[in-house]
Amino acid sequence: NNMLSGVERRGIHGLPEVVYGKTGYFNNAGFQVVLGADIAGRLYTIVTTGHHYPKTRHDHITRLIDAIRPYALS
Repeated sequence: NNMLSGVERRGIHGLPEVVYGKTGYFNNAGFQVVLGADIAGRLYTIVTTGHHYPKTRHDHITRLIDAIRPYALS
């Protein structure tokens, strides 16, 4: 999975916080992901669905992790 730490595929870099994940695609729901992210020692489960492309799914997960990080550090 290109979201896992240390992985790079098709120009997309893995996210260092991601410790596990499951991606998928359904006709009605589009591209989706369920993943676990270790942010500041806390494990967060992040779920997103309805993306037309894997890149938009990855970008959305990146924005969600960036939004969580300041709260996890406080």
